[in-house]
Amino acid sequence: MPYPEKLSVHTIWDEIACYIDSTKDLLSLALTCQAFKELVIPDHLEYRYICCDLRRLDVWRFLESRPRLAKGVQTLELVYEPDANIRVPHIFDNIPNMLHYNVPVTVENMMLFRNSLSHMIFLKSFRWIQGYAPIQEISDIFHVLTDKAPLLAAFSVGFYWLGSQMDDQLQLDDNSIWTLRNLTKVAIDHPGRAAIQMILSFCPDIEDLSLSEVSSTSTFYLMKHANLTRLRRLHLWSDDSSSIPANPDIHEDLTMIIAPFLDRHTNLESLHLTLTLFDVITPNQQSSCLPKLWSIGSDHNSSILTSFLSDNVLSRLVHWQCPIGTINVDTLPLMDKLETLYLPGYVLLESVGPFLTKAPNLKKITLSTTDPEEIWDVNVAQEELIKNIFQCARLTHVFCDFIIKAGANRTPLYDQLRHLCETLSTLQALEYFEVTLDNKRVYVKLLRDEDGLYSGYGFVTLEEVGYPDKWGNLFLNWSD
Repeated sequence: MPYPEKLSVHTIWDEIACYIDSTKDLLSLALTCQAFKELVIPDHLEYRYICCDLRRLDVWRFLESRPRLAKGVQTLELVYEPDANIRVPHIFDNIPNMLHYNVPVTVENMMLFRNSLSHMIFLKSFRWIQGYAPIQEISDIFHVLTDKAPLLAAFSVGFYWLGSQMDDQLQLDDNSIWTLRNLTKVAIDHPGRAAIQMILSFCPDIEDLSLSEVSSTSTFYLMKHANLTRLRRLHLWSDDSSSIPANPDIHEDLTMIIAPFLDRHTNLESLHLTLTLFDVITPNQQSSCLPKLWSIGSDHNSSILTSFLSDNVLSRLVHWQCPIGTINVDTLPLMDKLETLYLPGYVLLESVGPFLTKAPNLKKITLSTTDPEEIWDVNVAQEELIKNIFQCARLTHVFCDFIIKAGANRTPLYDQLRHLCETLSTLQALEYFEVTLDNKRVYVKLLRDEDGLYSGYGFVTLEEVGYPDKWGNLFLNWSD
């Protein structure tokens, strides 16, 4: 009987380090002794998360020739570099970046990337939000991912990657199916029927699902057949008006399947639906079986979304990210648990006040009542807005269209700001607000003494404010 191959202590330690996800834990390991320090820094610490352009030949050529380092990559994001915060190991600071942004992805480029990817056997999160590539190359990368990365849990593509043109390419072997079963986060733009069937058939443990630019017929298929019992967050966006079925019977079918779809997914915590088909259907059923739902969102016609939810469900919401222009506020229940309100687009000022009466315990509010270029009287609009938000005594963050212009009413700029701060300070819980100060957006912190009395103001950064992003940090956090 042959003896197993002897492994060096360094090799064993290296393998152990590969199973450590968090950089905090890696640093703790590095502090235990000199040997672990030399192993972890930089070989593991700097390679856990890589975010760069697909056309960075220097990165892929380096990783292709160093499988041990590539093996340490656990989160990989492909982005367009001029528009993103790049994160690569410090060794590339001394290597010339030969990337030319107007050069398309080449065959050599794809080959180097594919070979590097095949070494990333501990990869857990893959995100590709950069332009197009040949269909066959994309198909090869998908199969490398599902074949070589058995720990993959988060998968996101931000363009026509798994669209209808890929339907004939998705031939899955046993290894691919095994990997797909581990996925818990999936985000796809323009998913084709095959991609949706793949998710429903082979990804039973999905917790976060984000599908954008979905055709209405694919939406119908998803809602009719999906039974993802662990689904916690769903973001479904369809703006394909050309594919809305003209048959009234189909509209009736759509009306009949949405509430049962929601009732099958009782673990839903966050639901964001922006569907063109909402424009052609009338709800006749409500879902009341969503005990964990605390966040809803939509980009238009949110009255249809709320019509599918019972008063019991709506009254438990904590986060609201829907326009309110089409909603009959009188039909809404008291939402005294609502803490975060984000109103997309421009909101009619007269619709804000009635809605806020339904949410007296709001802590954070983000809205814009009109296009700043069209405000006919800044002071009148601002006073009306302040009057409305004063209904919410627990507000801590206010991000509205407060605008201060030099020379308005012949009052110096900072005298106007001081007056605004004094006015808002009567909201005892308020800490931060946003203001456009002479065409420059700034963030202001209200200062208070030990007794909670207003004592002045100071300017702070966006990071200090903890500004709630558009999605409320509800969806895929790829760099964890």
